[in-house]
Amino acid sequence: MLARAGRLRLDIIGDGPELPKLRQLADSLKIAAQVEFPGWVDHARLADRLSQAHVFGFPSIREFGGGVVLEAMALGLVPVVMDYGGPAELVPTGTGFALPMGPRADIVRRLSECFATLIESPAKLQNMGARAQEHVFEYFTWDAKARQMLDVYDWALGRRKSKPGWGIPMGSPASNIQ
Repeated sequence: MLARAGRLRLDIIGDGPELPKLRQLADSLKIAAQVEFPGWVDHARLADRLSQAHVFGFPSIREFGGGVVLEAMALGLVPVVMDYGGPAELVPTGTGFALPMGPRADIVRRLSECFATLIESPAKLQNMGARAQEHVFEYFTWDAKARQMLDVYDWALGRRKSKPGWGIPMGSPASNIQ
């Protein structure tokens, strides 16, 4: 295990109902020294906290929007999400990882393999973080959204032949909007 070997440090941010179980799990796995549980972090301090990290692990299957993934990418973190719902649509190839769904054991194995790959390839991690940040600034700032709206109007009015892409990976359900 990467954390037990001292190769991975985890910050589990939040104070939801699973927090006591997660603390107990860290103790039972003997990785408590590698895991920090800051609890709820005020939004004004969250960017500083996240900017100390390299990877944003977000394997939730209950989050359909994924705004937090964009916030992490804007800071240059490499997102690792599940290929399910909104977060996966925000992570195009080369900016992070959208891991396939499956049984819990498979998900845990895939997460571990992904983190091990990133630990072994710091240059890849740095390059992906830079691409993630560029992607957010190209497609998800207010200025970018204004440009996208103009592209939509131009397309709808026939002044543009190709449908705007909006930065959504091709093949995702959202890219099939007519």
